[in-house]
Amino acid sequence: MVSKMDLGGVTRPDGRIGNPVPPGRVIVPDRIELRDDWAVFWSWESPKQVKPPDALIQSFAELENATPSQVLTFAKRYGVLGMNELAEFPEKPHEIKGVEPIERWNALAKRASSLLRLAAALQSDGTVTAETILAVDERYLYRKIDHRDDEWFWLDKPFPGDKKKRIGIAQTCLDMEIESMLYRFPSTISIERDKGELELVLDYRWGLPSVISLQLMLAVARKSVYFCSACKNPFVRHGGSNLERRPKAN
Repeated sequence: MVSKMDLGGVTRPDGRIGNPVPPGRVIVPDRIELRDDWAVFWSWESPKQVKPPDALIQSFAELENATPSQVLTFAKRYGVLGMNELAEFPEKPHEIKGVEPIERWNALAKRASSLLRLAAALQSDGTVTAETILAVDERYLYRKIDHRDDEWFWLDKPFPGDKKKRIGIAQTCLDMEIESMLYRFPSTISIERDKGELELVLDYRWGLPSVISLQLMLAVARKSVYFCSACKNPFVRHGGSNLERRPKAN
């Protein structure tokens, strides 16, 4: 028997209610250039819109040691960070021009890469070191003047040697960082018409940073972050074996 929901197109072929939300788009400025190998300068009059690939977080994280020309290529393909002319993130998105130092691109990519490394460590064997956490943010662990130079503290207590306790601290750090990124660069749901039909779409409010924040959260939540068996770098798996990654040629 066909229900009213079936007739209204509410149910999916498997009988469940609801349909997947299609991915959104990011704005790519029509004017993006590199000046003095120092910063990406951008502005737009007739920008294009592109659908970010599912593995964009992977490509972005690999920019931590990227050259200025590599950053420029990425920006022209997937969009900019959205900084203003003072090379700062504005209070509200949708600037029409901006300046983005290459070192800021590298730093943000390194932060994403560090979070992926921490997630991969938690997912693999749970071995978490102080260095892995410090690579995410140095605020989480600290030293005390009257203690050994190699002794780290967490919330006024020595960083534990117990594996289970270390995992708990690492999970807290990871959750705090991802939540902070999602709060700073949120994504929302909006609607648009496609051939007369009403469609739900993701609205990446801050463009590229919103995509990175959301994909990072999804990768960690789905436990799809692994270490490459050859190059030992983290990668996000999108189906297949967790050893499917092949290291890039030098």
